[in-house]
Amino acid sequence: MFSFPRFNPENMHGGFGPSGKFGPGRFAGGFPPQGRFGARARRGDVRAAVLILLAEADSHGYGLIQSISARSQGMWVPSPGSIYPVLQALEEAELVTVLEVDGKRMFRITEAGMAEAAAHAEAGRLPWDLGPQSDQEFTDEVRALAAAAHELRRGGSEEQLRQAQKILARARKEMYLLLADTP
Repeated sequence: MFSFPRFNPENMHGGFGPSGKFGPGRFAGGFPPQGRFGARARRGDVRAAVLILLAEADSHGYGLIQSISARSQGMWVPSPGSIYPVLQALEEAELVTVLEVDGKRMFRITEAGMAEAAAHAEAGRLPWDLGPQSDQEFTDEVRALAAAAHELRRGGSEEQLRQAQKILARARKEMYLLLADTP
């Protein structure tokens, strides 16, 4: 029976096992084809998105769905099943009020809701800023680093290879330290 090898970040060889022949990065070019594992956006924070949008203008649920979809360039299209429960919770928390306009339920943000929306907006990354640009830029940097490492491996001296290996080990450890600081 097949079982996955134990993960040990101190013993990374580009894949699983001592030879690195199995696991991540074993696709041609070192990365999986787009559409298979990449280019899929994470879901954003529906509550933050709704509050930020309502801080700009009153809206109904469908309008919020359309706005989030447009701002994420179609990468995130929340369902009514995720928008309406959030609107209900925001109403119960008195962060939004409901208005009846032309037979439609419109939502308007309250002062308390404005304060929370401002806090979300000031936090830096907006909920719909999860699209392919930042992911693609990161992937491009990883590919460029891998290309530089492969180039050095082909034409570098033994001393250059030792230095490069130390640089890569430091970079890997620093990335794990970044993950450890993630709340």
